[in-house]
Amino acid sequence: MLIAVATALMLSGCGGASPTSEVSLADACSQYKDAAAVYPNGDVEFTSKYFLSVEKGLDRYIAVANRVTTGLKSVDALAASQFAELRTRAESAKIVARRLVGGDLDVSDSDIEAVDAMREAMARLNELCGSGKG
Repeated sequence: MLIAVATALMLSGCGGASPTSEVSLADACSQYKDAAAVYPNGDVEFTSKYFLSVEKGLDRYIAVANRVTTGLKSVDALAASQFAELRTRAESAKIVARRLVGGDLDVSDSDIEAVDAMREAMARLNELCGSGKG
């Protein structure tokens, strides 16, 4: 199960504006793609350093979602809800990553579900933003 969680955490997806100003879908997607570009890709490494980079990558997704969700609501409510879901799912996956950083390699079914939900949220945004990544 650890391999499944670790692999899923490294698979990624697309990513400023102030949270009160209107945000275009193109800008939101650009910010999402910027976050995806620095998210860990490639082979999974079972090291604290690797999982720390995953955790930082999840922080970037959370920051993007925080920046764009409110401003996107008036432009595209569905897209705004997808970014809000990304934030929620990334926060849950970050809890898993943080435990892995701490050396707790005993993963549960709920850990796998959290990571899978993150991947699904990323897949929806990849589709919305026209990215083949993820």
